[in-house]
Amino acid sequence: MDMFTLMSGLQLTCIYGILAIGVSIIWSSLGMLNLAHGFTFAASGYGAWWAATTFSKSAWVVFGAGISTGALIGIVIYFVAFLYIHDRPNYPIRAL
Repeated sequence: MDMFTLMSGLQLTCIYGILAIGVSIIWSSLGMLNLAHGFTFAASGYGAWWAATTFSKSAWVVFGAGISTGALIGIVIYFVAFLYIHDRPNYPIRAL
């Protein structure tokens, strides 16, 4: 691998990380509920990897497993976090 490509990728990753940290700090200082999508994306990727190594290497099976895992994680997050604060005041503002 070319060293320039490696360093450019590392630099871009650091920039994205700093932006994500800044957005998280801003949202938390405004009192907004911040459930970042990173966990859902990572869980979808692991679900797709698990389907590829366990069941089949077919792209449709792997794609469906990734989407299903992401949907399942989204439903769990809704029932664990959002269901309890849904009827509280300022819900539309805090759950941006």
